[in-house]
Amino acid sequence: MQHFFAGCISTGAVSVSYYPEHSGHDCELAHVPLRKEQREHIASKLAAGIPFDDVLDSVHLRGSASCPTSLQFVTKKDLHNITRDFGIDKGEVLYRNDADSVAAWIEKTKLDPQTQDLVRFVKFQGEMSSSYNLRSDDFVLVIASDAQLIGARQFCGPGKEVCLDSTHGLNGYDFQLTTLLGIDEHGEGYPVAFCYSSRVDECTMSVFLDVCKTALNGALKDIILMTDDTPVYSNAWNAVMGKPAFRLLCTWHIDRAWRKNLPKVKGSMELKAVMYKTVRSLMEMTDKDQFHVKMSQFLHAAKEDEKTQDFANYFENEYAHRPEMWAYSYRLGLKVHHNMHLEAMHRVIKHVHLQGRKVKRLDKSIHALLRFLRQKMSDRLLKLHRGKWTKHVRGIRRRHNLSSNIPMEKSTCLEENMVYTVEGANDVQYTVRQSPTMPHVSDTCPLACRECNACVHSFSCTCLDSALRNTICKHIHFIVRTYKPVRCSRVNEGNSAVATLSISADDLTVDAMSHSVCDDSDVPEVSVEAIAETQHACPANITESEAILNMFSEGQAYNYDQYIVTANSAWAAISATMESHPDLAKVAAEHLTRLQSLLKVLQTKPDVPGLPTACNEREPSNKRAATQRFFMSTKKAKRPRQQLTVSKPTGDEKKVILHSLGGNMPLISTQPPAEHDYSSDTLCHVINFEHSYAAQ
Repeated sequence: MQHFFAGCISTGAVSVSYYPEHSGHDCELAHVPLRKEQREHIASKLAAGIPFDDVLDSVHLRGSASCPTSLQFVTKKDLHNITRDFGIDKGEVLYRNDADSVAAWIEKTKLDPQTQDLVRFVKFQGEMSSSYNLRSDDFVLVIASDAQLIGARQFCGPGKEVCLDSTHGLNGYDFQLTTLLGIDEHGEGYPVAFCYSSRVDECTMSVFLDVCKTALNGALKDIILMTDDTPVYSNAWNAVMGKPAFRLLCTWHIDRAWRKNLPKVKGSMELKAVMYKTVRSLMEMTDKDQFHVKMSQFLHAAKEDEKTQDFANYFENEYAHRPEMWAYSYRLGLKVHHNMHLEAMHRVIKHVHLQGRKVKRLDKSIHALLRFLRQKMSDRLLKLHRGKWTKHVRGIRRRHNLSSNIPMEKSTCLEENMVYTVEGANDVQYTVRQSPTMPHVSDTCPLACRECNACVHSFSCTCLDSALRNTICKHIHFIVRTYKPVRCSRVNEGNSAVATLSISADDLTVDAMSHSVCDDSDVPEVSVEAIAETQHACPANITESEAILNMFSEGQAYNYDQYIVTANSAWAAISATMESHPDLAKVAAEHLTRLQSLLKVLQTKPDVPGLPTACNEREPSNKRAATQRFFMSTKKAKRPRQQLTVSKPTGDEKKVILHSLGGNMPLISTQPPAEHDYSSDTLCHVINFEHSYAAQ
């Protein structure tokens, strides 16, 4: 290997020293690169889709057992370099510069008739937007396929739940991914649109929602909006889509916020547990009048104690003035409980499609998002044509089995075929009613019990299981199995779910003409005009199945002759571009060289080994399996130590806690006795808390 050394002298002359041999070391194996045929062999395995770890293991096994070879020094970094040099990137990285790679991908989607409308809006940093009032350093990219928009028309109508939330950690530029999501007829999340943005505020969210509004040919009206506890999403929604029918906060996020603020309670862990169980019991109350009475008693008593005063002030400032967003008593009948569908979707993108790695490049993040979208649309196609056994159907089946444990004398018929009562635990009476209208034709709802011939829309119950979780509770199963009521529901042609909600109109008035306007001057003006250069409305003359199949038609629409014609046309365009812009010839030559190397590697790609031939010998169906080796643990399980944890209150605990708000009384804990507790009463133990609620 020959080496040159150049040094610049102060006079401006350049002095060059030539070393015909290695300098500083001998020709050692550690400094010898891989041969050309070795790199091509590794590239052929990578082009075949074999994972890096498997390729690395097979390369190391090819080394000699007597002396080390250069193959045994191959690292994962070498595999990444080979992937880069041979252009084996599966279309993710189109150029080394991330911004240019994303721009090239956008132009590539526009050239494909199946994906030409996938990117609904894009604004790069360093550019000015003529359509919206965005800053020069803002980046906004809105992605929504035709299949997503067709599904949005079904699942984001009046009275339906719509979730809006953002997540970070998908690139190295702090660009957040915001997702607009609905709930399909199977009770699972359905992504409507995605938005990468450099900031999440009312301005960028208004742009995102306005692009979605244009693509949908109209606003999503009278929906149930569930977001994080921040005004950004709700203000943007009010400015673009209009005021929603209801705006709710996720129960899980509220519970997490309360747990995080328990350190404001200056006392023992027992006192913190009582405070958490008290506010959780308030949340789960179903009577509005009783809820306000008990919340006032709680705030009055908690403020008088120095140890709970800080937590009481936090609760009063953050939640006491807006119970309609978090209390169960204000959301009965809405059948909306949480937005964990969105949290689970973001987790799948990060931990499945990105394999738990924090990617730095935006183009890789976008392609991971598209892989998730294709998987979601494939799952949707399965639901449309074959059906799917979901956890919601499994939950309905489990509740059907539990209904057999309810005694017959616990029920009463108030109105034949329409109204029934079932007595639950603690002598609580639940009312089961048959719905007068149905949002669909019978036997078309996937969330149904086939044995009872009833779906989630047929009956309603006043229990939390039916009113919040959109399922068929055990009380409904029991009534249908016992009384067999005659079905008198009719199909609601208008499908106005908001009109049939069991919520008083005084609770929240929906005025379609009064929209709250954001105070932020950066929020753009909302216009009904479509931007022809960047925004396209979803076609109305295409079915959902056709739109989904269009996403998977890549590589099937052309034959080999047409591919050759397309390649020749692309080469003619490249040649013309190099002649008109000679400065781009270097980039074209680099990519064409990689393409040439990739084509050569694909010609020598190893064949996938075939499956072993099936054995033709038939064994008797009742033959027992031979005993196999097995492993088992010989370590004896230790008895876990009882620890006081801040858990959700049980039914008995809620009853005691809410009753204690009216005056002095000991709080009973149903937790088992602690270690070394030898008292005779092991069923319940009185905990002497430092704080008690005093009667006034």
